[in-house]
Amino acid sequence: MLRRTIGWLALVLASAIPAADGAAQGDAQASPSCLYLPMIDRTEIVDTRNILFYMKDRTVYQNALPRACATLEQTKPFLYRVGMNQICDLDMITVLEQWSIGFTPGETCGLGKFRLVNDADIEALKAAAEAARAGAKK
Repeated sequence: MLRRTIGWLALVLASAIPAADGAAQGDAQASPSCLYLPMIDRTEIVDTRNILFYMKDRTVYQNALPRACATLEQTKPFLYRVGMNQICDLDMITVLEQWSIGFTPGETCGLGKFRLVNDADIEALKAAAEAARAGAKK
């Protein structure tokens, strides 16, 4: 009887471990701390606090900056310097200002956490940014 109970308990525990591990992997994919640079297809600035990173595998990650980056605009490029072929949530970006002589470094801002987003999330984020811009113009 004791062997049967121990065997059943081991089976229950063994079946629970992959589920917990799978949940952790899902969380890691939903909120990675870094993105591998060669997998980034393009970026899109939504507003002064949000950047979308479109990946080559068709996933999209939002980076919500912890503070507004006042000069971050849809029409301005930005650069980042990284060391290990990845951009991470603690890295900095620098907005580039265009002058007659070319681009010069402008404001530097820290990145925030990355979050996996879907089409509905992207549309909601863009709509909120557009509404904020429209409200600011009034």
